[in-house]
Amino acid sequence: MATVSSITLGKGLTLQHCGLEFAVGMETYVGITGSLSLTDPPLSFTGAIRVGAQGLELSMTMNGVWKRAFGINWLAFGNGILSVAIKPGVPLFGFQIGGEVRIGDLDSGRELITKVYMGIDPLYPRRNYFYGSVNRASIGAILNAFGISVSLPKVLATSGFPNGLEVSFALDTIDLPGGLVIPHGFKLNGTMNILGYKLKALIFISMPSGIKIDIRMAPLKLAGGLLTMSASRSDSSTGPLLVADIKALPRPSVNVTAAGYVNLFYGMMKRDVFLQITNTQFIFWIRDKFFFFDALLKVYASYGSL
Repeated sequence: MATVSSITLGKGLTLQHCGLEFAVGMETYVGITGSLSLTDPPLSFTGAIRVGAQGLELSMTMNGVWKRAFGINWLAFGNGILSVAIKPGVPLFGFQIGGEVRIGDLDSGRELITKVYMGIDPLYPRRNYFYGSVNRASIGAILNAFGISVSLPKVLATSGFPNGLEVSFALDTIDLPGGLVIPHGFKLNGTMNILGYKLKALIFISMPSGIKIDIRMAPLKLAGGLLTMSASRSDSSTGPLLVADIKALPRPSVNVTAAGYVNLFYGMMKRDVFLQITNTQFIFWIRDKFFFFDALLKVYASYGSL
Protein backbone atom coordinates (compact mmCIF):
# COMPACT_ATOMS: atom_id res chain seq x y z
CA MET A 1 0.00 0.00 0.00
CA ALA A 2 1.40 3.41 -1.03
CA THR A 3 0.38 6.38 1.14
CA VAL A 4 0.90 10.11 1.60
CA SER A 5 1.32 10.76 5.31
CA SER A 6 -0.07 14.29 5.66
CA ILE A 7 -1.20 17.27 3.56
CA THR A 8 -2.40 20.53 5.14
CA LEU A 9 -5.36 21.82 3.15
CA GLY A 10 -6.05 24.84 5.33
CA LYS A 11 -6.24 26.08 8.89
CA GLY A 12 -7.41 23.20 11.04
CA LEU A 13 -7.93 20.92 8.02
CA THR A 14 -5.50 18.07 7.26
CA LEU A 15 -5.60 15.21 4.77
CA GLN A 16 -3.87 12.13 6.18
CA HIS A 17 -3.00 8.59 5.13
CA CYS A 18 -4.22 9.06 1.60
CA GLY A 19 -3.09 6.19 -0.53
CA LEU A 20 -3.57 3.41 -3.03
CA GLU A 21 -4.00 -0.15 -1.76
CA PHE A 22 -3.96 -3.58 -3.36
CA ALA A 23 -5.08 -6.94 -2.01
CA VAL A 24 -4.72 -10.42 -3.53
CA GLY A 25 -6.32 -13.52 -2.06
CA MET A 26 -9.83 -14.46 -1.01
CA GLU A 27 -10.80 -10.80 -1.52
CA THR A 28 -8.87 -9.28 -4.41
CA TYR A 29 -9.33 -5.55 -4.95
CA VAL A 30 -7.71 -2.21 -5.60
CA GLY A 31 -8.71 0.81 -3.57
CA ILE A 32 -8.17 4.43 -2.59
CA THR A 33 -8.27 5.39 1.10
CA GLY A 34 -7.79 8.56 3.07
CA SER A 35 -8.53 10.45 6.27
CA LEU A 36 -9.56 14.05 6.82
CA SER A 37 -8.97 15.67 10.24
CA LEU A 38 -10.54 18.85 11.63
CA THR A 39 -9.49 20.72 14.74
CA ASP A 40 -12.67 22.77 15.24
CA PRO A 41 -14.80 20.80 15.75
CA PRO A 42 -12.35 17.99 16.63
CA LEU A 43 -13.47 15.37 14.14
CA SER A 44 -11.91 12.91 11.75
CA PHE A 45 -13.39 11.29 8.65
CA THR A 46 -12.09 8.13 7.01
CA GLY A 47 -13.20 7.08 3.54
CA ALA A 48 -12.46 4.33 1.06
CA ILE A 49 -13.35 3.25 -2.47
CA ARG A 50 -12.57 -0.36 -3.35
CA VAL A 51 -13.15 -2.23 -6.62
CA GLY A 52 -12.47 -5.94 -7.10
CA ALA A 53 -13.82 -9.37 -7.84
CA GLN A 54 -16.31 -8.96 -4.98
CA GLY A 55 -17.76 -5.77 -6.48
CA LEU A 56 -17.68 -2.09 -5.54
CA GLU A 57 -17.55 -0.74 -1.98
CA LEU A 58 -17.89 2.87 -0.83
CA SER A 59 -17.42 3.62 2.86
CA MET A 60 -17.04 6.53 5.25
CA THR A 61 -16.75 6.78 9.02
CA MET A 62 -16.94 9.82 11.29
CA ASN A 63 -14.97 9.64 14.54
CA GLY A 64 -15.83 12.07 17.29
CA VAL A 65 -18.94 14.06 18.20
CA TRP A 66 -19.86 17.37 16.59
CA LYS A 67 -21.34 19.45 19.41
CA ARG A 68 -23.77 22.28 18.68
CA ALA A 69 -24.05 21.00 15.14
CA PHE A 70 -25.19 23.56 12.52
CA GLY A 71 -25.22 26.19 15.26
CA ILE A 72 -27.98 24.43 17.21
CA ASN A 73 -27.02 24.60 20.90
CA TRP A 74 -28.97 21.50 21.95
CA LEU A 75 -27.85 19.15 19.13
CA ALA A 76 -24.78 16.96 18.67
CA PHE A 77 -24.07 13.95 16.51
CA GLY A 78 -21.12 11.82 15.49
CA ASN A 79 -19.39 8.44 15.46
CA GLY A 80 -21.23 7.76 12.22
CA ILE A 81 -20.78 5.11 9.58
CA LEU A 82 -22.09 4.87 6.04
CA SER A 83 -21.08 2.26 3.50
CA VAL A 84 -22.56 0.62 0.42
CA ALA A 85 -21.33 -2.57 -1.23
CA ILE A 86 -22.53 -3.68 -4.67
CA LYS A 87 -21.88 -7.36 -5.40
CA PRO A 88 -21.93 -8.79 -8.94
CA GLY A 89 -24.69 -11.35 -9.41
CA VAL A 90 -26.36 -10.42 -6.10
CA PRO A 91 -29.71 -8.57 -6.52
CA LEU A 92 -29.44 -6.96 -3.07
CA PHE A 93 -26.60 -4.68 -2.01
CA GLY A 94 -24.93 -4.63 1.37
CA PHE A 95 -24.82 -1.55 3.55
CA GLN A 96 -23.91 -0.18 6.95
CA ILE A 97 -25.46 2.91 8.48
CA GLY A 98 -25.62 4.41 11.94
CA GLY A 99 -24.50 7.05 14.36
CA GLU A 100 -24.95 8.77 17.69
CA VAL A 101 -27.30 11.69 18.38
CA ARG A 102 -27.34 13.82 21.54
CA ILE A 103 -30.04 16.36 22.39
CA GLY A 104 -30.55 18.65 25.36
CA ASP A 105 -28.18 20.67 27.54
CA LEU A 106 -24.89 19.31 26.16
CA ASP A 107 -22.07 18.41 28.60
CA SER A 108 -24.46 18.77 31.55
CA GLY A 109 -24.86 15.03 32.09
CA ARG A 110 -28.61 15.44 31.50
CA GLU A 111 -28.63 15.17 27.70
CA LEU A 112 -30.34 12.26 25.93
CA ILE A 113 -27.95 10.03 23.97
CA THR A 114 -29.27 7.68 21.30
CA LYS A 115 -27.16 5.26 19.26
CA VAL A 116 -28.41 3.21 16.31
CA TYR A 117 -26.27 1.05 13.99
CA MET A 118 -27.23 -1.53 11.39
CA GLY A 119 -25.31 -3.65 8.91
CA ILE A 120 -26.65 -5.96 6.16
CA ASP A 121 -24.46 -8.15 3.96
CA PRO A 122 -26.39 -10.61 1.72
CA LEU A 123 -23.18 -12.35 0.62
CA TYR A 124 -21.74 -12.83 4.13
CA PRO A 125 -24.70 -13.13 6.55
CA ARG A 126 -22.44 -13.41 9.59
CA ARG A 127 -21.59 -9.74 9.11
CA ASN A 128 -25.20 -8.71 9.71
CA TYR A 129 -25.83 -6.81 12.94
CA PHE A 130 -28.07 -4.34 14.76
CA TYR A 131 -27.52 -2.12 17.78
CA GLY A 132 -29.79 0.43 19.43
CA SER A 133 -29.56 2.20 22.77
CA VAL A 134 -30.78 5.25 24.67
CA ASN A 135 -29.27 6.39 27.96
CA ARG A 136 -32.68 7.35 29.38
CA ALA A 137 -36.18 7.75 27.98
CA SER A 138 -38.90 9.09 30.25
CA ILE A 139 -41.05 12.21 30.42
CA GLY A 140 -39.02 13.58 33.30
CA ALA A 141 -35.70 12.82 31.57
CA ILE A 142 -36.76 14.61 28.37
CA LEU A 143 -37.83 17.73 30.26
CA ASN A 144 -34.70 17.64 32.43
CA ALA A 145 -32.45 17.31 29.35
CA PHE A 146 -33.60 20.74 28.21
CA GLY A 147 -33.56 22.28 31.70
CA ILE A 148 -37.35 22.54 31.85
CA SER A 149 -38.63 22.53 35.42
CA VAL A 150 -42.19 21.19 35.61
CA SER A 151 -43.76 19.65 38.69
CA LEU A 152 -45.02 16.21 37.68
CA PRO A 153 -46.19 13.25 39.77
CA LYS A 154 -43.19 10.96 40.26
CA VAL A 155 -44.98 7.94 38.77
CA LEU A 156 -45.56 9.95 35.59
CA ALA A 157 -42.13 11.62 35.43
CA THR A 158 -40.27 8.29 35.67
CA SER A 159 -42.51 6.26 33.34
CA GLY A 160 -40.62 4.82 30.38
CA PHE A 161 -37.00 3.65 30.55
CA PRO A 162 -35.46 5.89 33.26
CA ASN A 163 -32.18 3.96 33.27
CA GLY A 164 -31.99 3.47 29.52
CA LEU A 165 -32.44 0.57 27.13
CA GLU A 166 -29.97 -1.44 25.03
CA VAL A 167 -30.78 -3.99 22.31
CA SER A 168 -28.27 -5.68 20.01
CA PHE A 169 -27.84 -8.66 17.70
CA ALA A 170 -24.77 -9.94 15.87
CA LEU A 171 -23.57 -13.31 14.59
CA ASP A 172 -19.96 -12.23 15.10
CA THR A 173 -18.48 -9.62 17.43
CA ILE A 174 -18.56 -6.22 15.68
CA ASP A 175 -16.30 -3.22 16.42
CA LEU A 176 -17.80 0.18 15.59
CA PRO A 177 -16.56 3.80 15.74
CA GLY A 178 -16.32 5.38 19.16
CA GLY A 179 -15.12 2.16 20.79
CA LEU A 180 -18.56 0.51 20.64
CA VAL A 181 -18.43 -3.30 20.57
CA ILE A 182 -21.49 -5.38 19.69
CA PRO A 183 -21.17 -8.81 21.33
CA HIS A 184 -21.89 -12.05 19.52
CA GLY A 185 -25.50 -13.08 20.09
CA PHE A 186 -28.72 -11.33 21.15
CA LYS A 187 -28.80 -8.91 24.08
CA LEU A 188 -31.56 -6.90 25.74
CA ASN A 189 -30.87 -4.86 28.86
CA GLY A 190 -33.07 -2.26 30.50
CA THR A 191 -35.54 -1.26 33.20
CA MET A 192 -39.11 -0.41 32.23
CA ASN A 193 -41.18 1.79 34.51
CA ILE A 194 -44.95 1.95 34.00
CA LEU A 195 -46.61 4.44 36.37
CA GLY A 196 -44.23 3.54 39.18
CA TYR A 197 -44.11 -0.23 38.58
CA LYS A 198 -40.67 -1.46 37.48
CA LEU A 199 -39.55 -4.47 35.49
CA LYS A 200 -35.81 -5.01 35.05
CA ALA A 201 -34.65 -7.42 32.36
CA LEU A 202 -31.31 -8.71 31.10
CA ILE A 203 -31.45 -11.30 28.32
CA PHE A 204 -28.24 -12.44 26.64
CA ILE A 205 -28.25 -15.34 24.17
CA SER A 206 -24.87 -16.25 22.70
CA MET A 207 -24.95 -19.68 21.11
CA PRO A 208 -23.30 -22.08 21.37
CA SER A 209 -21.79 -20.56 24.52
CA GLY A 210 -24.98 -20.19 26.54
CA ILE A 211 -27.99 -18.17 27.72
CA LYS A 212 -28.32 -15.65 30.55
CA ILE A 213 -31.68 -14.34 31.71
CA ASP A 214 -32.27 -12.07 34.70
CA ILE A 215 -35.80 -10.68 35.02
CA ARG A 216 -36.80 -8.96 38.27
CA MET A 217 -40.08 -7.23 38.99
CA ALA A 218 -40.51 -4.49 41.55
CA PRO A 219 -42.57 -5.36 44.64
CA LEU A 220 -46.23 -4.46 44.17
CA LYS A 221 -48.67 -3.18 46.81
CA LEU A 222 -52.18 -2.09 45.91
CA ALA A 223 -55.07 -0.67 47.92
CA GLY A 224 -53.08 -0.49 51.13
CA GLY A 225 -52.19 -4.19 51.02
CA LEU A 226 -55.29 -5.68 49.42
CA LEU A 227 -52.89 -7.18 46.85
CA THR A 228 -49.13 -7.49 47.31
CA MET A 229 -46.49 -9.29 45.24
CA SER A 230 -42.87 -9.90 46.21
CA ALA A 231 -40.04 -12.41 45.83
CA SER A 232 -41.04 -14.36 48.97
CA ARG A 233 -42.78 -14.01 52.34
CA SER A 234 -39.47 -13.11 53.99
CA ASP A 235 -38.30 -10.70 51.26
CA SER A 236 -40.73 -7.87 50.52
CA SER A 237 -38.05 -5.53 49.15
CA THR A 238 -37.92 -7.22 45.72
CA GLY A 239 -40.56 -8.58 43.39
CA PRO A 240 -40.96 -11.94 41.65
CA LEU A 241 -37.87 -13.02 39.74
CA LEU A 242 -36.59 -15.37 37.07
CA VAL A 243 -32.84 -15.98 36.80
CA ALA A 244 -31.25 -18.45 34.38
CA ASP A 245 -27.62 -19.20 33.53
CA ILE A 246 -27.32 -22.01 30.99
CA LYS A 247 -23.90 -22.77 29.52
CA ALA A 248 -22.93 -25.17 26.76
CA LEU A 249 -19.24 -24.28 26.59
CA PRO A 250 -16.64 -24.96 27.83
CA ARG A 251 -18.60 -27.30 30.11
CA PRO A 252 -22.40 -27.76 30.16
CA SER A 253 -24.10 -26.27 33.23
CA VAL A 254 -27.63 -25.26 34.22
CA ASN A 255 -28.84 -22.96 36.99
CA VAL A 256 -32.44 -21.72 36.80
CA THR A 257 -34.30 -20.07 39.68
CA ALA A 258 -37.85 -18.68 39.80
CA ALA A 259 -39.59 -17.31 42.89
CA GLY A 260 -42.70 -15.33 43.72
CA TYR A 261 -45.18 -14.56 46.50
CA VAL A 262 -48.76 -13.27 46.32
CA ASN A 263 -50.81 -11.95 49.23
CA LEU A 264 -54.55 -11.28 48.77
CA PHE A 265 -57.16 -9.75 51.05
CA TYR A 266 -54.69 -8.62 53.72
CA GLY A 267 -53.23 -12.08 54.31
CA MET A 268 -56.38 -14.16 54.03
CA MET A 269 -55.03 -15.79 50.85
CA LYS A 270 -51.27 -16.34 50.36
CA ARG A 271 -49.17 -18.32 47.90
CA ASP A 272 -45.40 -18.93 47.72
CA VAL A 273 -43.77 -20.57 44.69
CA PHE A 274 -40.11 -21.53 44.37
CA LEU A 275 -38.36 -23.45 41.58
CA GLN A 276 -34.68 -24.27 41.12
CA ILE A 277 -33.08 -26.47 38.48
CA THR A 278 -29.33 -27.17 38.40
CA ASN A 279 -26.98 -29.79 36.96
CA THR A 280 -27.53 -32.08 39.91
CA GLN A 281 -30.95 -31.35 41.44
CA PHE A 282 -34.52 -30.18 40.98
CA ILE A 283 -36.34 -28.32 43.76
CA PHE A 284 -39.95 -27.16 43.64
CA TRP A 285 -42.27 -26.15 46.40
CA ILE A 286 -45.55 -24.32 46.69
CA ARG A 287 -47.18 -23.10 49.88
CA ASP A 288 -50.80 -21.95 50.05
CA LYS A 289 -52.96 -20.28 52.63
CA PHE A 290 -56.68 -20.07 51.93
CA PHE A 291 -58.50 -18.36 54.77
CA PHE A 292 -57.78 -20.67 57.76
CA PHE A 293 -56.19 -23.55 55.81
CA ASP A 294 -52.46 -24.01 55.08
CA ALA A 295 -50.98 -26.44 52.55
CA LEU A 296 -47.39 -27.14 51.53
CA LEU A 297 -46.14 -29.26 48.63
CA LYS A 298 -42.43 -29.97 48.16
CA VAL A 299 -40.75 -31.88 45.35
CA TYR A 300 -37.03 -32.63 45.47
CA ALA A 301 -35.05 -34.78 43.06
CA SER A 302 -31.32 -35.43 42.85
CA TYR A 303 -29.65 -36.79 39.72
CA GLY A 304 -26.27 -37.17 38.11
CA SER A 305 -24.50 -34.20 36.57
CA LEU A 306 -25.71 -33.26 33.08
